[in-house]
Amino acid sequence: MIKREHIKDAIDAIAKRDPGAGYSLSQMLDQGIIDIPSQQDRAIAGNRLYFLFGGREVPVNRFVFFNEGITPIEQALLVEYGELLGKENLRRDKRDAGYRAMSQEIREEGLRFMVCHEIDYAIERIKKRFKGRETVASQPGGIGREVAGIENEEARLIARLERIKQDRTPLDTRKLKGVSSVWYEGFVGGDRNAIFTSFPYCMAALMQVADLKLEFFHVRFLLNCLIRGLANNIFACLVDEGIVGLVLIGVGRKPFYPEIEIKYIATLSSSPNSLARGSYRDVKGVGTFLVSGVWLLGENELGGVKAITLDSEIGARGFYEALGFKSHGLAGYVLKRPEGLLFKSILTTANRAERLTERAVRDINSILSNQVRLLGKKPKKKKEEALRDIAVACVRECLKPGSRLEFARTAMWTLIKCRERIPEAEALLELGLKRIPSLRAPDEKGQPVLVVQDDRFKLHLDGIPHLECPRRIEATNSLLQDPSIYGKWLKVEPRPASVEELAMVHTLDYIRQVAETEGKPLASFDLDTQATARSYEVGRLAGGSLCNLLEEVCSGKGRRGFAFVRPPGHHAGANRAMGFCLFNNVAIGAKYLIERKQAEKVMIIDIDVHHGNGTQAIFYDTDRVLYASIHQFPAYPGTGALGEVGRGKGEGFTANIPLRKGCGDREVCSTIHFILEPMAREYGPDMILVSCGFDLYIYDRLGGMRVTPEGYALIASFLVRIADRASDGRIVFVMEGGYNLKGIRECGLRVMQVLCGLAAVDQKKIDGIRESGRSKLSFLKKAMEIHKQYWKTLS
Repeated sequence: MIKREHIKDAIDAIAKRDPGAGYSLSQMLDQGIIDIPSQQDRAIAGNRLYFLFGGREVPVNRFVFFNEGITPIEQALLVEYGELLGKENLRRDKRDAGYRAMSQEIREEGLRFMVCHEIDYAIERIKKRFKGRETVASQPGGIGREVAGIENEEARLIARLERIKQDRTPLDTRKLKGVSSVWYEGFVGGDRNAIFTSFPYCMAALMQVADLKLEFFHVRFLLNCLIRGLANNIFACLVDEGIVGLVLIGVGRKPFYPEIEIKYIATLSSSPNSLARGSYRDVKGVGTFLVSGVWLLGENELGGVKAITLDSEIGARGFYEALGFKSHGLAGYVLKRPEGLLFKSILTTANRAERLTERAVRDINSILSNQVRLLGKKPKKKKEEALRDIAVACVRECLKPGSRLEFARTAMWTLIKCRERIPEAEALLELGLKRIPSLRAPDEKGQPVLVVQDDRFKLHLDGIPHLECPRRIEATNSLLQDPSIYGKWLKVEPRPASVEELAMVHTLDYIRQVAETEGKPLASFDLDTQATARSYEVGRLAGGSLCNLLEEVCSGKGRRGFAFVRPPGHHAGANRAMGFCLFNNVAIGAKYLIERKQAEKVMIIDIDVHHGNGTQAIFYDTDRVLYASIHQFPAYPGTGALGEVGRGKGEGFTANIPLRKGCGDREVCSTIHFILEPMAREYGPDMILVSCGFDLYIYDRLGGMRVTPEGYALIASFLVRIADRASDGRIVFVMEGGYNLKGIRECGLRVMQVLCGLAAVDQKKIDGIRESGRSKLSFLKKAMEIHKQYWKTLS
């Protein structure tokens, strides 16, 4: 409760800075014009305290009073005194502009008087502060340049404050947008346009803050932040040119764990005030919008943060937990992944953002995928029903006209994947197809096969006698010119993988080791694996081009693809080159789908004569990738035994089906049909990647198998069938081995013909394999016995 002594102390503090105002206010206190309420129950109500000025109740924010003493009383007295001066000026000028306009003008004069008083006080504090620093800097051993710097900073701050005092322009968001470095637009209260931006230090904004009487944020506090260099840490929510909320943040730079701390946050709804503009009193969602702005600030402007933290009263726990914050200690909260209405606000605001970083898009897409999957779960509690309704609203936000294509594609992709479990899937998909018509199922002519092809892949080992030679790319170029597939495939623009993309799979030390071969005529990693002057460049081109191809598939430009790249990759481990391989292309592609495109599951099918030991090792302990390999055994590199099934979370998600030397079309296709197809359908991958070696070919120089070009067509047919049933048709082949140029041309052409939808396969042979029955295939019995404990469909 405010006491008379508090008012007396506040007037004395004003008198020290403005003797005239202090004297007048002291006289009014003595005459009873300024007083305290006689009724105790009116001295305090809700979040406000009161004193009387001319018989009227003047509210004071209780929180600010309890924490900062008489400061809010000083400011309230200055506003009332300024209004008296405004009334006197109107009487003297004998102006009659109507009661409402005159009341508004008087109020503004009172607010302006208080703000100018606080600015003068701030200038006084600046001079004292910098005078002390100059004294220290000018002592023996002090540096003249430092003194000059202090003087410049002092002059700059004072000049800025003087400009604010002279400023009489209203708050104009159109002009503000042109000078603000942070600007996000969204909605509050359902459909009211809102802006998140740096606090505009101008007279109009400071007067609004003075009028609102928000918790934490009073004029002196804001000016102190300006003096202390924290002006860029304060952000405002603006609605219709008016401030409705403020937030102050701090940025922590812990090693490997950058975070944002919300130090203070206040909105109109949390700071009830009878003087607040009525049209803003009922605006809902301002606090949520401010937190969404802080999240986007961290993702988009600060390079990404691991968490947002804050301290708040226990009574606010329900609000913060509904946004995704988790309790931490007695009054602390930590946000790592936005939920509910907070994510909807982030999504809405991001859709309207002029610029989003790749990281921001990636993180939003990751959360969006989870929101779509949430729709497949049946709610059991009211809270779960509410979250589900919000998730539906989030998906609709992504699919409406004008939404960002990145979000629309993610929503559509996840919807297609989970459509059988989501009741609203068909309606949402139809909505999405209006946004992205290219995602409609292909017509009878089909979509083009997406292809990576580039002569730069010939630059690796150029001029060096080697089995993995540049002529392999000449063979692929030749097959792509075959008239039978003319006009049925579409080239994807190649690009190099970034170091960050390579590092999703490989260690930085190993990437550096390969990079150091650049420009060298020849460098050896082992007896089989060498690099030449441009091998690092070509290796990056192979991985990045595959990522581009996958990006195009995810965007709906096609469902099938083939990356004719070299060097091959499936022997390369996280920290070593091996078996002609530098970077593991298919592993980079799988990681790209998971980390950049939010794929939940990826299946890799390896059909090279040699086991893909590198790919197996990279994904051996995860269930996010199902790795299945059909290979000759025993053979190089000696891995890929039946008992290698994964470990930890990855147990059962590595499937090796070794075949004896001399196996051909029937054995490979039977393995795919009877083992891999049931596993794929049960696993339900978002996409299938095929490590496609052409060294199963009957005349390959390093292989010992007997697969014919017709056999490769059969293999491709069975794999496409798996994709149609398990991954909504999404399947991408990546070239691995194959050292007979004729085999590459003929087998590659047959695979491409199948991918292009041409009648390239004898249907009787397909039916013969399907109808042969598993019991007659003794070479599969051991494999099925081992893997049926992990996959019900094999039982």
